[in-house]
Amino acid sequence: MCSGSGCLGITLSLEYPNSHIDLVEISDIAIENINSNIKKFGCNNINVIHSDIFDMNFKETYDIIISNPPYIDITEIHNLDHTVRYYDPINALTDHGNGLSFYHKIFHLSESILNPEGSIILEFGNDQQINSILTIFKDFKYTLYKDQSNSYRAIEFTR
Repeated sequence: MCSGSGCLGITLSLEYPNSHIDLVEISDIAIENINSNIKKFGCNNINVIHSDIFDMNFKETYDIIISNPPYIDITEIHNLDHTVRYYDPINALTDHGNGLSFYHKIFHLSESILNPEGSIILEFGNDQQINSILTIFKDFKYTLYKDQSNSYRAIEFTR
């Protein structure tokens, strides 16, 4: 979900060639990039779904849900480095609110599309945001992961 260039899904495709991967993305430009990257890396196990996750009716269940959703609070956009602010599309950065709407949506989707032993892996923005995300996923166990700068930036939820 919120697949962007498709790099996470393509990496999984290459690491797990016998898996089936659905990439969901709303942006027309991102869909073009995903399809180009799938072709470039020869990934035959990826299905690209051009849709808004807020309007989508999923027909399958999944072992893993991975997302790097738009998580920046709209009031913080002006604080971003200009290389981020002017390079990435605004809809890839923020939900135009507090940055948590996609986490709520993914939580609600997980109730019907995540297999019982499945996991959810999400990127988030900062240490303050993690408390809100943990509240949303309060019934899940979690593991936090650090990035290369030793900051917590990803979380895995399991039941």
